[in-house]
Amino acid sequence: MGLPIEPLGLLVAVETFPDIMRTLANVTMDMAVTATLDERGDGEQGRAA
Repeated sequence: MGLPIEPLGLLVAVETFPDIMRTLANVTMDMAVTATLDERGDGEQGRAA
C-alpha cells in the first residue's frame, strides 16, 4: 500500500490511554447494569426453561 510505518509507534503510544478508558467505562457499565438487573429480579435462581 505504500504507507509509512513510522507513525504507527506514535499511534500506539497515543491510543493506549483512551483505549484503557473506553475499556474501563465498558466494564463499569456492564457491572452497573448487571447489579441493577440483579436487584430488580424476583430472587429466582437458575436458568429459565
